[in-house]
Amino acid sequence: MPAQLSLRIKARYMDKRAQGLRQQIAADAVGISVRSAQRIDRGELQPQGHHQQPGRTWRTRADPLADVWDSVLVPMLEQAPQLEPQTLLLHLERIHPGQEWHQRKRTL
Repeated sequence: MPAQLSLRIKARYMDKRAQGLRQQIAADAVGISVRSAQRIDRGELQPQGHHQQPGRTWRTRADPLADVWDSVLVPMLEQAPQLEPQTLLLHLERIHPGQEWHQRKRTL
């Protein structure tokens, strides 16, 4: 698998091209192949760390708050939108004891 180009290498190559150097000479100057230079010029080559995967359109886990969201939490938030997650979780612990609501803090 070919190595990923860093943002710095791509920027150095683009600087060389902006100085008027031909593609092959600019590629040699920064240490990349002519093929990579062609891809940079066409905008096909993204630097390392800039790969974007399409977002999921499905849930990967069941919603842990699905049972109480509409019936308990939404009415509370409609009455007092300034409520913080910790307050909501404390309320859930009072009305539904025995469940580990504090583990859902990041879900809120």
